[in-house]
Amino acid sequence: LSRRKAAGADDSLSRSASLSKSSKIEDRLNKVVEAASSPITKNRSPELIPLTADYEQMKKKIRALIAAVKKYQKKTQEMQESKFELVEQFSVMSERSPVHEEIGGGLDTETAEALKRLRQQSSSSQEQHGAPTTTENVVEVAEKHRKQRGGANDTTISLYGLYSFGAAQAVANDYEYQSHVVDYAIEWEKIVTERVDRELKNVRKLEADRRHYERRVEGLRQR
Repeated sequence: LSRRKAAGADDSLSRSASLSKSSKIEDRLNKVVEAASSPITKNRSPELIPLTADYEQMKKKIRALIAAVKKYQKKTQEMQESKFELVEQFSVMSERSPVHEEIGGGLDTETAEALKRLRQQSSSSQEQHGAPTTTENVVEVAEKHRKQRGGANDTTISLYGLYSFGAAQAVANDYEYQSHVVDYAIEWEKIVTERVDRELKNVRKLEADRRHYERRVEGLRQR
């Protein structure tokens, strides 16, 4: 039961964050629309054709930007995974050698488990589009690890340990990038295009009605 309540709370927080983001974008768009309603702004019927063409170009640019943003994220993820895989192989190669402690020395169990939780929390939050539920961060885990090893007098850490911290931070950074860049760009494109497409549809209907009544009036004149 407690797990269901926690899951429900996480879903509520996720929906609230999504609604908050959408509301901010809507507010900004409303301000732009209000500013465009002034008499001196180019929004009259004769200018709708070139403005519509500009809008179609803007949509293409936004979608190309979103594609580039996602590609950058994917390549960054692949790079981070490759770096950690490389260090893991360094660790394996250094076994039974004098430099193993400096290259492949592992972290204590508590630190390793804490980093594992951070990676899992950030990955799970990204998949569910919610905020991480843990209050820990990589800096705090690193500080605990330093104190366990003797405080300021012992700051040595193996290459494998260093990259373990880096891998956990990379997952957290990826969550931030997904939330504040990828999701925001997708939401912005969705809200703007839905709003403008809807208004363009209304304008085209009004234009069709106008032409219909113009033809009727012209027919009445010719009688």
